[in-house]
Amino acid sequence: MIHQEIIIIFLFLSVQIMESKEIDFFKYYSEIQLVQPPLTFSCNKDTSLKFIKNIDTVLSNQFKPAMAQMACRIWPNESFISIIYGFPSDDETPTLITYTKNGKVIDTLCLYREGCQGDQSFSENSTVFISSDKKIILQDTLVTLKLDDKGNQISGSESTLVSEANYIVNNVGQIIKTSEK
Repeated sequence: MIHQEIIIIFLFLSVQIMESKEIDFFKYYSEIQLVQPPLTFSCNKDTSLKFIKNIDTVLSNQFKPAMAQMACRIWPNESFISIIYGFPSDDETPTLITYTKNGKVIDTLCLYREGCQGDQSFSENSTVFISSDKKIILQDTLVTLKLDDKGNQISGSESTLVSEANYIVNNVGQIIKTSEK
């Protein structure tokens, strides 16, 4: 009998802890600005990242990923939570993380595949398009230039290569690649 009572008390406390964590996560993500797609982010350009603000709450230490400095919420729904964080780099690198209602990570996607780099002979740019129907297009553009012996661009030598990956976030928060070209 005492054994059963201990199990019942343990189960009760476990449920209380889970409910408390869900309430804490709700408070945390409720403080993050909600932004409605469509959204476009592009490194090396002044983009939508300017709306993202720093999170400064006690709960952010519990739920915010290490090094994440900025965030916004997208796609509010009953099944999962979607937050875009900005991570420090030459350009703020946006990353989408989906969570359960109690703060457990479901999936993660870095929204810049290649990033932004360049020198005299090439430039690389990443752009992401996020739609209201939970579709994500990651597009990378690589421009190469031929240079002469003095480091000057050779006229007409510019070449452009565009690659693209398409994703969709399903109804339970999983991020699924649908195509790549």
